[in-house]
Amino acid sequence: MSIKIMSWVWDNSPYEGKMLLIHLALADFASDDGVCWPAQDTVAKKCRCSTETVRTTTRTMQSDGYLSIIQDSGGRGKSHKYLLGQPKPLGVKENPQTIWVNPQTSKVNPPNPSPNNHKEPLEPSVGRCPYCRKKTAEGKSHNCSAMNQLIR
Repeated sequence: MSIKIMSWVWDNSPYEGKMLLIHLALADFASDDGVCWPAQDTVAKKCRCSTETVRTTTRTMQSDGYLSIIQDSGGRGKSHKYLLGQPKPLGVKENPQTIWVNPQTSKVNPPNPSPNNHKEPLEPSVGRCPYCRKKTAEGKSHNCSAMNQLIR
C-alpha cells in the first residue's frame, strides 16, 4: 500500500465513479514505485463491481497513459504486473530505461529509501559507554541515553 500513490490519485485522477474507485484500488495495492499485481477478480470484489468493468477500466487507463502492463500474466489464473503513473506531457520523448514519471517527485527514479536509523557503537574505550560516551564504572551497568536502555 502506497500512501504517496493513493494521495496522488485522489488529487490528480481524471476519472469519476467506478473508474476512480478502480484507480484507487490499484493505488492501494501499489508499492511506492507504482508497481502492483492484483488479480482483476480481487479488484472487482474490492470495488464491488464486475470483473468486466475492471477489465475495461484498466484498458482505458492504459490508453490514457495512467497504467501500463510491465509483465503479462502468462495465462489464466495469473495476474498482470501493472505500473501506475501519470501520462507524459506532449512533446516529451520516452527514455527507454523508464516507462513513466514518478507522480510525487516528477523525477525518473523513485527517491532513495530511508536510512537505517540505529546507532553503531563507536570504537571501544575503557571506562566509557560505546554509545553515549559517558564514564561508567568497570563491570557495572548504566542507563544509556543514546540507546534508551540499560547497558551492561
